[in-house]
Amino acid sequence: MTEEQAGRVKVVPDAAGETLSVRVLGLEVARIELGSVPKVYFGLEGTSRLAGDAGRAGFDAFLEGVLRLRRARTANRSHPFYRLQPERWLESLLVEDIGRVDPAFVPEHVYPQVPAFSGPATPGLSRGVIDILVYRFIEVYPLLGEGCERLEFLPTMDHRTSINFCDPLENAIAEFLPR
Repeated sequence: MTEEQAGRVKVVPDAAGETLSVRVLGLEVARIELGSVPKVYFGLEGTSRLAGDAGRAGFDAFLEGVLRLRRARTANRSHPFYRLQPERWLESLLVEDIGRVDPAFVPEHVYPQVPAFSGPATPGLSRGVIDILVYRFIEVYPLLGEGCERLEFLPTMDHRTSINFCDPLENAIAEFLPR
């Protein structure tokens, strides 16, 4: 595998820390189940197989095919490696370089697939997922001086979630801002 190809392979842990997902531009190509005896499965969803059964050569050939075909200027746009999960492909590009969308976005604070809840804490609580949560730092008021920033959560909700000031007038000003 070349250095350029290795840079296109990402390892993403699940929330519980029980598995690792190996992805090429958002497409899961392998899954590693962590446990007392780790197991590696590779292939596309629904057709994955244990890596031990196919051997290293089988895995390398599969990964090489994915890396060759899952790229913007591929020779075969009808191949499943290219067509599958376009939204994950886009998500992987945005997470990798969020500054292309807006230079004010903070790359260290980009979170994909964040659980979201709305409504009161009841059995009928509405649940969803925010595809990408990004923090953006912007200046609040020039009167507060240089370096005073507001932390804004995106996508924006009906209200600001958190405000941080670096000025001693923080409490007085915060009372007049919408919560």
